[in-house]
Amino acid sequence: MCRTGELDRRWGLGTFVPVSVRKFRFTLGGTRPLRLAALEQGFRADFTNFETDLVLADLQTSEVLDIAEGSYVWSVKRTLELDGRAVAHISDFVKSEINGTAIDLSGLGKEGQVDLLTYLAKVASVQIELLDLVLGVTLASSDFARIFDVETSSPLMTSRVIGRRSTGDAVTCGAVYYVPGRVELFLNARGDDSVASP
Repeated sequence: MCRTGELDRRWGLGTFVPVSVRKFRFTLGGTRPLRLAALEQGFRADFTNFETDLVLADLQTSEVLDIAEGSYVWSVKRTLELDGRAVAHISDFVKSEINGTAIDLSGLGKEGQVDLLTYLAKVASVQIELLDLVLGVTLASSDFARIFDVETSSPLMTSRVIGRRSTGDAVTCGAVYYVPGRVELFLNARGDDSVASP
């Protein structure tokens, strides 16, 4: 119950029933950015732990993005905090070149609270219209335990995501890690951007 947020165990103090915290409701299957969906639900939504680097793609990323192994890709990592509490950590890889044009994401974190898909549309005129999702569960590493302020090995929900243009070619791939009890995920089989109703 502590891992799901129903109880709050504090070393040396005891176990408490926390004040009810409003959950973020997000519908998977559309292309609405997490931060935008949170703002629409009345949360103060901020990205923290922003890291943007140009890195060499590993074999798996190369295969998903259909690029040569060892090609450069952008690594974009950030944590979504709602009302000051971390609810999701997003880690994406993005092609560094699309249709022969170099993509520069170095300003993404510096421009403030901008979603990746919005930024790609702005700097590269690239629209992500389709998302492939694979849902899963993992255990929090020490890094995720620190980011989310949970115990190491606490369960986290995951969604592996591939972002595609309408032509079907993959532009982004990555993963989002969510804290159960802070986020309610819904699946929208229609693929539009409908928001789950409370």
